[in-house]
Amino acid sequence: MDVKNKINLNELNSIIEIYRDMMDEYFNYDFIEYAATKLMRNSKFEPQPIYIKNFSQGQAIGIAMDFFKSLGVDEWYNSARNIILNKDKRIGISIYDYDNIKDEDKDKKDENGIPMYTEDSSMQGKIDKEAENDLKNRTPRAIVRVSKKDRYSDLTGVLSKDKCTTDDIYSIVHEISHTFDFENDAYVLDQRRLYSEITPFCFEKMLGEYLKSNGLVEEKIVKSIEKQRVEDVIYHTKHVYVILNLIKMQEEEGVITKESIDEFARRRNIHNIEFIRSSLMDVMNLDIDLELHIKYLIAGLTASQFIKQYKEDNKKAVSNLQLYCQDVRDGYLGEETLDLVGCPCEAKDIDKAIADLTEGIER
Repeated sequence: MDVKNKINLNELNSIIEIYRDMMDEYFNYDFIEYAATKLMRNSKFEPQPIYIKNFSQGQAIGIAMDFFKSLGVDEWYNSARNIILNKDKRIGISIYDYDNIKDEDKDKKDENGIPMYTEDSSMQGKIDKEAENDLKNRTPRAIVRVSKKDRYSDLTGVLSKDKCTTDDIYSIVHEISHTFDFENDAYVLDQRRLYSEITPFCFEKMLGEYLKSNGLVEEKIVKSIEKQRVEDVIYHTKHVYVILNLIKMQEEEGVITKESIDEFARRRNIHNIEFIRSSLMDVMNLDIDLELHIKYLIAGLTASQFIKQYKEDNKKAVSNLQLYCQDVRDGYLGEETLDLVGCPCEAKDIDKAIADLTEGIER
């Protein structure tokens, strides 16, 4: 496998050394590698039709709010309502058409140095300036920005008054639900970030059930969006899989060589040369952020278990998610907390979660 002409191995080794230095010494990466390996072996998807339903901005926001209200948790509904109405002093939502922002304004930042406009849906955290010199009183602060780049074609779809899709409803729910487990203390366990996508992924799953049961969209549309989410998880898992194997390769051999990459491909029974090449190129071009990819893998597997709980007893599942959010806000992320939402913590649980994650997705 000729990767020498495509990859600068010296640069690759330097990047992997940075990844190794940034790894959390208390986190079980072998567990994550096992999950990534298993998922990569069960992730051969064929392209499927994409189904879209259009809504106005008002309809999209209204459906999202009705969904939050349907869960019967006043705290969540009132929080979402205050964010939408810009009544929350800590959290705001900015909905805009990215294509209509002047080029000279696209790089503008607010008083806290946070970019005012982003091309994709994003939630960005910042600390309240008034508490900047008082660490004990620092409170999490965020801007929830919702814009949308159409992932189905070269055209850019945005969350505007005239054109929204079901996917935009998911974006609103996803970004707002991020705020439900914001820490009460701005300084919590480093591992918090590894689990930061669990809450919005669980809300996405509940939203899908709400849309179907209330006849707001056809089942094939929800399935189409869920398939896209699975593919997003697999995209991130690929990077986790390759990076962790490269780290292990460097630890065992001291340096990554062309021969060691070939041996990795042989041991893992990877015959797709382009997969190896593209994966290595991606690693070379990505930001140095392994946690970014791990959190999507963890969230995808967890949501696949949470929705089973929700379908069996939706009130209990919602209550468990509420308890989970409270624990996370209090800075507690033990196994008992993760178990509330079905986060797999053992190998047998991973196997089951992967089967559930990919179940019903056409291959």
